[in-house]
Amino acid sequence: MILEADKLCFSYKDRPVLHDVSLCCASGTVLGILGPNGSGKSTLVKCLQHILPPAEGRVVLDGHNLGHMTLKKRALAISYIPQSLIPAPGLSVYEAILLGRVPRFRWRPRSVDYQRVDEIIAELGITKLTNRFVASLSGGERQKVLIARSLCRDTSVLVFDEMTNNLDLKHQIEILDLIHRKTKEQELITVLVLHDLNLASLYCDSVLLLEDGRCRATGHPRDVLNQEQLQSTYGIRPLIISHQEHVYVLPRKQVVI
Repeated sequence: MILEADKLCFSYKDRPVLHDVSLCCASGTVLGILGPNGSGKSTLVKCLQHILPPAEGRVVLDGHNLGHMTLKKRALAISYIPQSLIPAPGLSVYEAILLGRVPRFRWRPRSVDYQRVDEIIAELGITKLTNRFVASLSGGERQKVLIARSLCRDTSVLVFDEMTNNLDLKHQIEILDLIHRKTKEQELITVLVLHDLNLASLYCDSVLLLEDGRCRATGHPRDVLNQEQLQSTYGIRPLIISHQEHVYVLPRKQVVI
């Protein structure tokens, strides 16, 4: 299965945000969307799902134009977790995860829906959380609940917008390990919006670097995360270290006092 975007353009009223952005992502791979604040990352992932219909261009999943799909068909194809989403705090963890199945049933959950939720909870090792209220969870626990809710919908595409924000390093690694493993095991297409370039290098099969709504570069992280691109996009000259198949970006002081 292939997710393709061809020359997407989008504007908020008279303010252009995306300019001719194209990308391609295959089953079993993770695509990282990178770029400075305000570069259009969140707008791009919303356009990929037609939450924001692009003004120009098209998005195609497995040969089907998403713009021609119904809302329900898109919900059955793509699961999306936006920035800073907190599941309804008054719900139990089990109820919050079950919400992920809503596009798959009509009036009430069926036995197969409960069964799928139970399977995902067991797979993710969060059984001990199921009876707790969402409001009582730590940041890392909440993110695991959101991932469980996405996975139990059984979509072929997962989209996460800055899932690791406000998490300590241990929980960032746990969350991205989990997403990466499920992507490979289930042959999913996963799109991650990330700020941490080193995590992108470690977990993404390919990255797309945005600058002012335009694709600055796309490809394997080791080909994109080079000093020239990062200086042009972020205005910094970091130290780039290669280790095995990964590259690591080390910031350097810009001014010495």
